[in-house]
Amino acid sequence: MLDKYNYKFIYLLLILLFSVNVEVEAQKYRIVFSAEAAAEPCSPDPIRNSRDIVKLENTNTGRAAILAIGVCADLVDTQVNAVRIIDFLPNAVSRERYAETNSGSVVVDEFQRVNVNFNHCDSRSTTLSTFGATVLVSIEPHVDIIDRPDNNAICQVNLEVDVEGFAPEVYKWQFYDQFSSASNKWTNFPSALQGSHIASFDLEQLVGNRASQFHNTSMKFRMQKYCTGNYTPEVIYSIIACSPALIGNPNPKDLDCSYDEDASFELKLNRNLITSKSERLIVTLYDANTGILKDQDDVLSLTNNGDGTYSYNWTKRLVGGTYEVKYQTKTGNDVATLVEPNSFIIDTPDALNFNVVKVNDKSCFTNADGKIRITITNSEPGRTFQYKIYRETTSGVITYRNWTNFSSSSIEVGSLEDYDYRIKVRDNKQCYAR
Repeated sequence: MLDKYNYKFIYLLLILLFSVNVEVEAQKYRIVFSAEAAAEPCSPDPIRNSRDIVKLENTNTGRAAILAIGVCADLVDTQVNAVRIIDFLPNAVSRERYAETNSGSVVVDEFQRVNVNFNHCDSRSTTLSTFGATVLVSIEPHVDIIDRPDNNAICQVNLEVDVEGFAPEVYKWQFYDQFSSASNKWTNFPSALQGSHIASFDLEQLVGNRASQFHNTSMKFRMQKYCTGNYTPEVIYSIIACSPALIGNPNPKDLDCSYDEDASFELKLNRNLITSKSERLIVTLYDANTGILKDQDDVLSLTNNGDGTYSYNWTKRLVGGTYEVKYQTKTGNDVATLVEPNSFIIDTPDALNFNVVKVNDKSCFTNADGKIRITITNSEPGRTFQYKIYRETTSGVITYRNWTNFSSSSIEVGSLEDYDYRIKVRDNKQCYAR
């Protein structure tokens, strides 16, 4: 029989079995203090020379933070609001400048405490004894765009704010639509790009088929602050078109003949070049085995395939081998994204070779019944052949018998007279034996 102590043991065991540890990421809030009080600089640490403390609590999460406030110019001034950034953290984490806890009160050094409980997007007034005046304390999610652009033009925009983990409605991105007819040209991002502390996109994702309007322009971006309706500082990017996307893989066009140098390849792309902006496509070819640069092509136009795709075809000298191709577009001095690498193989066909042997001479002076045998000793599989016979004369070489087809690897040629002959052989791709 179980006594009351056994029941207690089972109850504690069940609690342990069903307890779940939940790790909560820090959420950074902007804390604004303002007071009608004189303020003087203090050093070395304005926090540690303060006289008052405000405890801030997020009642939605049950987490709180204590922040010292005092007579220091960087904290409180008669003319400006002081701004401090704190993290709401669980599990009583202590730091150099603040202490946080889930509940109760916390003493930071020997500072005086004033407790103020907060809801999300809330503001309260409290009295600090040092000032003998009322201090307004407000709390809001604090985000600021940290990905600052450089001077280079880009086609893929990557925006990021310094804090993640807030609810999606905190992250409300906007761009300035300079081509809009609306009086307020600031426009919300499409819903697919909202709700995250990171927004990565190209123009097609942002404005759809209007993307060409924004190519080679400057675009402004910002985020609307959730509680106040204010905005983060704007960031400005110089925008160019991204390089066209490659559809599928490079399509090699193999050599017909082993000695040719006219192989090629096709790149099928998802858009045309922007001729009005003098956009160029720069294609660079490398030996895939050695990485050595082979050649580069620079074109201003593509072939319209009539199905929404556009093709580029390599036009420079190219022999058989394994290659890597990289490409990007360029407008003026602005270079778009590099698309790399894509490998392909140009096949070199087998060389055509043959030999000729005499089967028999003429049977008598008046008969033209000499015979030879032409045998193909090497060729590309699946091809057919032709031979041509020339006769040597005192005045030069003349055609004795014109091109004649044969498909097997060997053929006997008869009805030959008593002359010196030359034989040429080619295949159905017009490749000659050499």
